[in-house]
Amino acid sequence: MEIQIFDSDKKNLWDEFVSTNAFDGGLTQSWGWGQFKKTLGLQVFPLAAVDCKKIIAAALVIKNNLPLGQNYLYIPRGPVTGINVQSTVRNCLEHLFKNIQEIARQEGSIFLKIELAKIDWSVTDFGFKKSSAILPEESLLLNLSKPEEILLTEMKSKTRYNIGLAEKKGVRIIRVGASGNSLPKEFEEWWQMMKNTASRQEIQNFSKNYYQKLIENFSDNTLFLYLAEFNHEVIAANMVIYFGDFAYYFLGGQSYEHRELMAPHLLQWKQIQDAKKAGKKYYDFWGLSSTKKNWQGITRFKTGFAPQQPFTKYSGGFNYIYKPIWNGLYQAAKAVRS
Repeated sequence: MEIQIFDSDKKNLWDEFVSTNAFDGGLTQSWGWGQFKKTLGLQVFPLAAVDCKKIIAAALVIKNNLPLGQNYLYIPRGPVTGINVQSTVRNCLEHLFKNIQEIARQEGSIFLKIELAKIDWSVTDFGFKKSSAILPEESLLLNLSKPEEILLTEMKSKTRYNIGLAEKKGVRIIRVGASGNSLPKEFEEWWQMMKNTASRQEIQNFSKNYYQKLIENFSDNTLFLYLAEFNHEVIAANMVIYFGDFAYYFLGGQSYEHRELMAPHLLQWKQIQDAKKAGKKYYDFWGLSSTKKNWQGITRFKTGFAPQQPFTKYSGGFNYIYKPIWNGLYQAAKAVRS
């Protein structure tokens, strides 16, 4: 077994392994996600454990920059393993983390943060300690193998009603995708909706450049903007990303003035229908929470589409500390900011 840093000529091999073996579908461990982070100016290390010319584990390692010239390494929802024998898993991960430690030494990283999609090996045995998470720790997965009629029947009655109401009121849904690394002309309308929603709800959003780069790296029928129009005015907008067997509802916003038209409900239903037609097996509603009070609204909205489905719970964050003194300073500064 050897640890290799993959380059672009092996991206299809990488994505095939990740999409087949990742518990959460593998979006944030995909090759496209790594390229997206590169275009934001971050260093990315696609490490693969290879045995007999086959990938048995993969870790998309991202170097995130911190103030004062410091940084940490981050593996979002990874490493991804494709083996079930625990002794082999342990041996594989030992080699993988040893190589990551060498990267940390070369880059001067304070710590390594991992957020496993599923814990199928002992994290603490490798020296990791529980920490905060960056990605949502809970999600809701809708099984798309069921007929549309069943999917509708299993929704909350209020959700079904709101879908019908939006249709009856004349809300029109438009889907646009990027092609050839170019932004669709509807991007500006989508961005204004995101910006206005974030301002109204007093939440911090990523920059316009962040989403521009995201679209450019997930084009060619893998990323779509959905716009809901009423009287030729955009009143709600979403982003959906396809990877492997999954469709991910990544982000959304709506107009406060036309909230009575229930456009977000119709948007979600159209996105679910399109994902099903595209052959996707799961529709991931991304983040929600069974415990956070400030997430109650979005959680209530999303669960309306699959009220009987249990939440999918992820492991949260774990850190391996390389530079204890700097880590202490970083954690103290983080506590002050929060």
